[in-house]
Amino acid sequence: MSTVKDDSQLRILTNELEKWNCDILVVAETHRHSTEQLCLNGYKFIAQGVEEDTSRSGVGMFLSKNAQKAFIGYNPVSDQTILARLKTMIGYSIVIQIYAPTTDVKQQEVDSFYSLLQATLNEHKDNESVIVMGDFNAKVSTDWENSGAALGRFGIGDANEAGERLIQFATANSLVITNTCFRQAKANRQ
Repeated sequence: MSTVKDDSQLRILTNELEKWNCDILVVAETHRHSTEQLCLNGYKFIAQGVEEDTSRSGVGMFLSKNAQKAFIGYNPVSDQTILARLKTMIGYSIVIQIYAPTTDVKQQEVDSFYSLLQATLNEHKDNESVIVMGDFNAKVSTDWENSGAALGRFGIGDANEAGERLIQFATANSLVITNTCFRQAKANRQ
């Protein structure tokens, strides 16, 4: 399934979620057209899209019944960024789901995306743990020794410009790009 543009596709995905036993699933490039909060098969779906019909738009999050118990609220920042607040057993958390611009857009759009992401991240309080996830459309490389602790030992290939920007963002915010921290079987995951 390449999109969750209509509600029937959302229902199919929630049926699959029950098999996977996960509490939070994020979706990029949803093709949804508005701010919404839906309940489907016991899952809460929160999303942000844009009104105009576009092929690259929208972010969303599915929350299981367990995650809904922890859910405080959300901020639909833009069609590329959504933030959810949770109160867990060990404290407060924010989850920011993103869909970064691709490498074929103007630099101004990339700068705007990262400025808004930084402003969103700045909303978190000192007592909140932070998770930023989604599709950064970036390749970050294997150079973990010179990454300022942003990369783990299992990056792949050479960084592209978007990857360099992601490493700078992660370093500036004391974040770790976690898909580089674990050996994975799929070599083209970045």
